[in-house]
Amino acid sequence: MSLITLVLLLAWILILVWLSDRLLRMVSRRTGWGPTDWRSWLLCFVLLVAGIFLGNHALDWLDYAMGTRAAQPMLAVPSAFLLGSVAIAVPVAGIRAARRGETKK
Repeated sequence: MSLITLVLLLAWILILVWLSDRLLRMVSRRTGWGPTDWRSWLLCFVLLVAGIFLGNHALDWLDYAMGTRAAQPMLAVPSAFLLGSVAIAVPVAGIRAARRGETKK
């Protein structure tokens, strides 16, 4: 693995941790669940996976519309890399919230 790949992977994980942190705060404000509650983690995970899924599909449609792809895009599950990076980012954001002392409201 080259150095640029490692740097990009680290940047991707940091962006997802930041998004997870923001989502956990929004979920805990709206639902009353704490950012360390398993339901908040699950909802954050589902929202991030859905966003990646729809974004991936939108990019496929854009690629098809520009004429660089011959076949129409089909709905497909995002790669294990994307799912794994979300699975890493959500617990890291939850642990960071616990260290900051954010608890149930």
